[in-house]
Amino acid sequence: MVEVEFQVLADQREGLLLQLGQAVISAGFTLARQRLTESPEGVRLMLVVRGPQAQLLALEERLGTHRLVRSFEAIAHEPGQPLNGASYGAPPVTQAPRTQNAEPVARGPAVALDMRRIEAELRLLAQDYPQVFPRLLSLERSFDAESKSTAMRHLGQRIGAWVYKRDFALGAHLAPADALKHVAVPALRPLVQAEAHAANALRIRNSPFVVAGKGTQCNCHFFSGYLEALLKEASGNTAAVAVRETQCRGIGADACVFEIHS
Repeated sequence: MVEVEFQVLADQREGLLLQLGQAVISAGFTLARQRLTESPEGVRLMLVVRGPQAQLLALEERLGTHRLVRSFEAIAHEPGQPLNGASYGAPPVTQAPRTQNAEPVARGPAVALDMRRIEAELRLLAQDYPQVFPRLLSLERSFDAESKSTAMRHLGQRIGAWVYKRDFALGAHLAPADALKHVAVPALRPLVQAEAHAANALRIRNSPFVVAGKGTQCNCHFFSGYLEALLKEASGNTAAVAVRETQCRGIGADACVFEIHS
């Protein structure tokens, strides 16, 4: 169990505590105490919550993508250090996801990332969207081999969640196959050539992250994270959707193929 303090900045007071309290409870946490104040910057809400460490990332994602939240900062009460020292804005940044590209469900050890830098880059990516690839490719080259897959997948997840909230949030929750067709494919069209491939897979023909035939492993970590976030949001299930790249132009395939597991 962990105890975390969230300092939330919002534009409106009405309904803020109720809605964020529901987000806390739905992520498996309990609300220990709260304080709502107003400042020249906006409405400030302090939440101290307790719950399972494994669900902390899910809670951060819910708060960071909530329509009422402008930004937030998370501080762990045990051992008393800021979570990655990061403050969170739009598109929100959270603690780096603990993922490995080789397995759609398995979680590996966390890789330390420069979250302040990633936060700054996310803001610039949001401004440039959908012309994001020059900046993303430069970022990818700057990461070392250990952190590249985690960092790029994390960027994809944050941008995917942001795109869903911006363009698709008014729609009803969908089954995974319908979400793939009606959310994932349209969301990708401004970026790449994408198409549904069977009921649980998607093909990208022109991923900019690979040089055809020049690599030894799947390399489109950004799109894995982007799709995972879109489909989780579209289905309303933030835990049971995982995306795995099974074919890649970088290792000789004619297209990059992403399988969706739910």
